[in-house]
Amino acid sequence: NTGKYIDGPKALAGSLQKLERLHQQMARQEKGSANWKKTVAKVKAVHEKIRRTRKLFAHKTSTYLLRTYGTLALEDLKLASMTRRPKPKPAEDGSGTFLPNQAAAKGGLNRSMADAGLGQLRTMLEEKGKERGRNVVRVDPKYTSQRCSVCGRTEAGNRPSQEMFCCLKCGHTENADVNAAKNILDSATKG
Repeated sequence: NTGKYIDGPKALAGSLQKLERLHQQMARQEKGSANWKKTVAKVKAVHEKIRRTRKLFAHKTSTYLLRTYGTLALEDLKLASMTRRPKPKPAEDGSGTFLPNQAAAKGGLNRSMADAGLGQLRTMLEEKGKERGRNVVRVDPKYTSQRCSVCGRTEAGNRPSQEMFCCLKCGHTENADVNAAKNILDSATKG
């Protein structure tokens, strides 16, 4: 583990304004007209560019990682469960109304996770790893972000913030993602 970060291309985030403008334009046009069909073609072209950008990133990143490292350890994340929409919360008074369920915030998180293309990257890493004889291991993600990579103590209080890790037992302080990556690699080499 080198602690190196690889930022994704954020292809959707960069195209959201353009897509929003094109959808507004489509809404003002008569459905089925020649201009509407041109706008639909433009929307499809933007989505195709997003798809190609994500795929290119996954290809380049997977090739780089497999050429650089002999063993890769990945969290075995259940991506479908992570991007599932939150369940509605009915009001307790039985009035048929619903309480806020943070659906808008979850929608934004889901969009950014989909934009990262994690599933595509994982698939490419595993397929290319088999072709090249590299070891790509999936690791159970439970408690990897709460366990200290130095002393091994697991405690929810070790994460005072999303970004920081500070062990309550030994005092080890580090970026939470780097600490979790060390735990994932350690689990992969032991298991």
